[in-house]
Amino acid sequence: MRSIRSKLRPFVKTKGRWLNKISIVVGLFVVFNLLYPLRKQRNIELEEGSIASEDIIAPFTFPILKAEGQFQKERQQAVSAVLPVLVLNSEKTEETLAMVGQYFEKVGNVASQKISAEQKLNAIAALNPMVSESTRDVLVNSKQRDRIRQAVDEFISGILETGVLSSKELIPGSGGKVILKSGAKELQRDHSGMIDLEDVSSEARKVGISHFKYDENLMEAFLELGLLFVQPNLEFSIQEYALRQEEARKSVSRTKGVVLKGEMIVAAHYPVTQEAIEKLKSLEIERERRGGELEYPAIFSTIGRNIIFGALLSLLVLYMMVFKPSALKDDPSLLLLAICFSIVLVLAYVVISIPALPNYMIPVAVAPILIALLLDSELAVLITVVLSLVIGIYTGLRLGETMVSLISGVVAVFSLRKIRRRTQFYKTILYLSLAYLLGIVSVESLKFTPFSDTLQYCGFGILNSFFSVFLCMGIVPVFERLFGFTTDITLLELSDLNRPILRELSLKAPGTFHHSLVIGSLAESAAESIKANTLLARVGAYYHDIGKVKKPEYFADNQMGMRNPHDKLSPKLSALIISSHVKDGMVIAKREKLPKPIIDIIAEHHGKTLISYFYNKALELNPKQKIEETDFRYPGPRPGTKEAAIVMLADSVEAAARSLENPTPSRLKGIIRQIATNRFNETELDDSDLTMKELHRIGESFLPILVGIFHQRPEYPGVLSENLRRTPKNKKKDRAAFRQNNRETGHKGS
Repeated sequence: MRSIRSKLRPFVKTKGRWLNKISIVVGLFVVFNLLYPLRKQRNIELEEGSIASEDIIAPFTFPILKAEGQFQKERQQAVSAVLPVLVLNSEKTEETLAMVGQYFEKVGNVASQKISAEQKLNAIAALNPMVSESTRDVLVNSKQRDRIRQAVDEFISGILETGVLSSKELIPGSGGKVILKSGAKELQRDHSGMIDLEDVSSEARKVGISHFKYDENLMEAFLELGLLFVQPNLEFSIQEYALRQEEARKSVSRTKGVVLKGEMIVAAHYPVTQEAIEKLKSLEIERERRGGELEYPAIFSTIGRNIIFGALLSLLVLYMMVFKPSALKDDPSLLLLAICFSIVLVLAYVVISIPALPNYMIPVAVAPILIALLLDSELAVLITVVLSLVIGIYTGLRLGETMVSLISGVVAVFSLRKIRRRTQFYKTILYLSLAYLLGIVSVESLKFTPFSDTLQYCGFGILNSFFSVFLCMGIVPVFERLFGFTTDITLLELSDLNRPILRELSLKAPGTFHHSLVIGSLAESAAESIKANTLLARVGAYYHDIGKVKKPEYFADNQMGMRNPHDKLSPKLSALIISSHVKDGMVIAKREKLPKPIIDIIAEHHGKTLISYFYNKALELNPKQKIEETDFRYPGPRPGTKEAAIVMLADSVEAAARSLENPTPSRLKGIIRQIATNRFNETELDDSDLTMKELHRIGESFLPILVGIFHQRPEYPGVLSENLRRTPKNKKKDRAAFRQNNRETGHKGS
């Protein structure tokens, strides 16, 4: 019967653990459904002129949308009102005048040459074949040429300054105004007042009459040359026109007013007006945009939200199985996650139930802050994601609240990294407030929320930040006691060397106290090298040997030249005394109310290693008697965390380094490698999840500290009196005695 029970015991334990996990998950589903805020919302179907049976009041502030036909008509009108844009090219005027000047200069050069009249006319014709013979005859005469040039310059300057189009038919629309754009300047002009190439001749004749009223030959020559050189310098800008049309189209507002929260839309027993219909349609559109629910049977809503919630929890469990298996195996950790989750759901239900409070008052950051402080920052970020989506379900699938919750939760987690003092919580409040401000402003600007409402929401977000952090500050100590978790703040308080138990250790066992400080430095450096909890490793090292205060004289590090009491004891009794410091340390730790991680390090820092010296001594004294190896082993358990394994390795390495006769760097490196290999081969590190790569890094971190502690120092002449100086021979004897003392007390002096 007893054998059957022993075989079933592991199964019963496993079954019990699974029952605990299933109970936690079921409890989460119960809390999720009990606190789910039920909302009764239905579509409003009324017609113009019908009588409303009940008052319809705006549940929130929303804009009144214009009817689609009216909106499109207004946009078309805005587009039609855009004026054509004509761009004046001022460079064309200068270019044309330059061409005129060059032509008349060349004509003057030809006319001044000493050649025949016929040759001059032919040379002028070669300059521009389009100039008629009669005009060439006029240009030969210098006085007439200067008069014509002056008239042509005046005409071209005047008409191009006004602007010349190639054709008025290229301008869209008929009549009205146009915009004349010259550089950065714009002015409006009448469409009818514009000049194109067809109007140039009449404009040229006006200028010619003022110069050559009674000389027909000069008039014709002027008209011919003026019309020859003039060219359009006004262009219709299709791109600018289209751009202004698009801006005009976008400038037409989609809304024509705002309905404020609490405003009466339709009064009971009154006819429904067209204006009320427009408001009701706008309300329905806004509800859909905000994620309002349709009217389904309640069972469908229940099934849907539980499927989503189950999927989110499944993702959380899968992540923990792959990346955080230790947290998934630990029932207190799972229970803490569930409680933190439930706290936020309870607070969310309270906030949603109070109409005066916006959803931004839901303190989502409470859960990630608690989990980051008590468990793990990475897990806290994942909980933030899952919890934000759950809050999205609670608030009717509103993306805005979900995004703000996600941003604030993640910011809160990252602001708590390496927190060492309670005053650092105020920095978390600052960062959390900034996250709420930025998130709320961004989300509400996308909703076109009035500035006054956005400002009010920001105030609630800041209030939420203070509430969340102060609530966590009050809850954390309670959870530390209930679940046995430890925050860095508590560890920092425990690192005070003036605490009673550490002060007692320094007085009763000064060698052990100094040894613990050295182990603390080694453990902290090693933990930092593999990204473990440096503070836990250091503080655990301070307390790992507090059990030695009961019998300090039985340990080598406290035997300052005194007689070794183990000389009068049997090996088995000596081994029992040496191993008892672990159990005594746990008793003292519980009496001092030290946190569980520190107690675990005290219990695990020797694992189940063999007290080899007294075991070998027992074999030598009783060669024919069967010696039980279990009588000479530490009770264990083996290190279950990386921090406990680091303390074990640091303890062994430091003791071995002290026993070296000539602690050179190469010898220290060999000792480190040998001890790490032995602990690995003895399977003492199997439960700590340390990898070979991490083990190598730990060894590398030990070396510089040990070299700094045990490096050889030269003897300075004159510092010590002659009778206090030690000869190399005497020093060698001292080291040999010290090593013998260590071996007699269990290889490591512990």
